[in-house]
Amino acid sequence: MKNYFSVNKKTHKHKIIYLLPLMALLVLIDNLSKYFLRKLLVISFNPFHSKTISFIPGLFKFNYVDNPGLAFSSFSHSVTIAILISVTVVLVMGIYFILTRTKFLAYPLTFIIAGGIGNLINRTWNNGKVSDFICWDFKSNIEFFNATFNIADSFISVGLVVFLILFVFHLFFWPRILLKKEKMKNESS
Repeated sequence: MKNYFSVNKKTHKHKIIYLLPLMALLVLIDNLSKYFLRKLLVISFNPFHSKTISFIPGLFKFNYVDNPGLAFSSFSHSVTIAILISVTVVLVMGIYFILTRTKFLAYPLTFIIAGGIGNLINRTWNNGKVSDFICWDFKSNIEFFNATFNIADSFISVGLVVFLILFVFHLFFWPRILLKKEKMKNESS
């Protein structure tokens, strides 16, 4: 059985050369978007002095909200708990990112970690709150469609969905594929 936590030099090099710069770029994109949307919707650039601007009518609008909590404003009663959970998740995902031997799991982890770091950076210069500004521009009874989020939240959500799909595939289907290949190889010998 393979030791999945031993260092795979090829994967490790790939993470350093490609994924860490990608992570830094995603954090930069997220924080620049928060900075400029905050300027646009709250400060001087908005001629209508409104915190809401329709971006794609009927689909998305920009609506600036300072969120002290996590996803769907959970833990909004305690900024400290929200920060501790965020730091813990980023550290755990970071450790898994370092230890994972497979590139295909490292990519979604890159997005999850970048989103977490982006939100943590935002909390440091926004009094413990995260700047959320994207929301759906239609009415819905489903809580997901009524949430306001930011680009880092999108990175985390997409990264998490892709990670879970790949993790399940890697855990349940990949060993079977390898066994079939080995069996076919042994039969042909």
